Amino acid sequence: MKYRITKTQFNVAVQKLLKNFFGVIHTKPSQMAKNDDFIELYTESGRNFADIWLEGSTVISKGCKNEISIGFTELEHFEKFLPIIRKKEFSKAFIDFVYLHTGIKCDCIHFEFNFKEENDNFSSKTYSYKSKKK
Repeated sequence: MKYRITKTQFNVAVQKLLKNFFGVIHTKPSQMAKNDDFIELYTESGRNFADIWLEGSTVISKGCKNEISIGFTELEHFEKFLPIIRKKEFSKAFIDFVYLHTGIKCDCIHFEFNFKEENDNFSSKTYSYKSKKK
């Protein structure tokens, strides 16, 4: 029996899982950056799980104003609960989640997914998403 999940259903599932996994998130300007190049995102328990790179920093992708970069280990744990099979929809849901909790509008996201370990070799795939300008 095959099941179909709509984009809306997937978005709702991801939002609920993000809420349960990270809780209410908060921000803190980076203490390491000289010119406040990025903002750190923290979970409810105080764990840094992602950063928002701001326009003008050297790390940000071309054409982005604010880019979310999700931590490698955080997403690996998250993917054990919900495999990221709809990368574009996951990206939109994550950007919405960050905006809902912080009020910071982000237009890009960068993360690694599909983690595999075989014979002490570790691999993953990288995905970047740019939302359409309105």
